Amino acid sequence: MLSTGYATTGNILDGKPLSVTLLLSLALSRLVLTPICICGGFHGGVFAPALFSGASLGAAYGLVAKQVFHSLNISPPAIVMVGWRPSLQAQYVHRLPRSCYYLK
Repeated sequence: MLSTGYATTGNILDGKPLSVTLLLSLALSRLVLTPICICGGFHGGVFAPALFSGASLGAAYGLVAKQVFHSLNISPPAIVMVGWRPSLQAQYVHRLPRSCYYLK
């Protein structure tokens, strides 16, 4: 959990077989450990953990959707790209009102 998670994100995008429980546990552990590491003084940002969490949650959602709607031919790596957007947007949306205040 002390790395960027790019290798795991690459495996998810390549379509390597990972279980839904593993993906959810990785996302949950990253969501819990990232604030602990930042408050503990570890150097790092929130961009890579947001990508990792979005990729894990998107892949888990894609796998569940593929099992439920198997006739639609859903590609879980494509859903990963959809999962990235809300996770990245969530970390920057809190800065929007402050930046608008500074622009006045």
